[in-house]
Amino acid sequence: MRITRDAQGDRVAAACSCRQARQALRRIERANIPKRHEHVTLKNYESVETTGSHQSMLDAHFKANKFVEDYPHSTDGRGLMFVGMAGRGKTHLAVGVLRALIEEKGCHGLFCDYGDLLKQIQNSYNSRSETTEYELLRPVLEAEVLVLDDLGSTKPTAWVWDTVAQILNSRYNHKRTTIITTNFANLPPAASPTKEDTLGDRIGERMRSRLAEMCVCIEVWGKDFRLGAGGARFPWSDASFS
Repeated sequence: MRITRDAQGDRVAAACSCRQARQALRRIERANIPKRHEHVTLKNYESVETTGSHQSMLDAHFKANKFVEDYPHSTDGRGLMFVGMAGRGKTHLAVGVLRALIEEKGCHGLFCDYGDLLKQIQNSYNSRSETTEYELLRPVLEAEVLVLDDLGSTKPTAWVWDTVAQILNSRYNHKRTTIITTNFANLPPAASPTKEDTLGDRIGERMRSRLAEMCVCIEVWGKDFRLGAGGARFPWSDASFS
């Protein structure tokens, strides 16, 4: 602890920077960020942008930084929803926002893969399971900031729609910040000009409408980062094998 002065000039005790860093590290560890994304930040998103990047990538990066800057007073419980095809850096941006809020704003956050969560809930119905549905859902419902990655990836059923509704409605009612990524166009059911599934098809139109109140939609287009990165990261990928 160190002694400092507040805005009124009164002496107050404040946590030292090293202690704050340790606390932030513990919050990061508890956030369940996947190992593949553990070094992701908003700052190093710039390193994956290349000359000729789609303008929407630059706009998404700017809006993500602005969201962190404005949180929580100007965001009022609203989150972000990154929409676009796979490999456009949506999860990078979402994790970058989560990490920044934890490190800079002292938030408690959680990363959750949509498909994995549904599978874990289904497995909890097994009589041999030691984990209940409530135990799995509680941290998801109560997280100050939740990243829900790959929304809509699981084939829709009535049960899937009910589970999505439970999560989104609970977080909406308590004004808890939700950051979402999805590969599905933010359109009503059967509205895609290419006949591909839309977000409305995958989670239901009622929940898609709810997301319009919960999140600012940010579309991310451009080329697939993964294709370019794969060749650069694995020099043996171009080798010939006999």
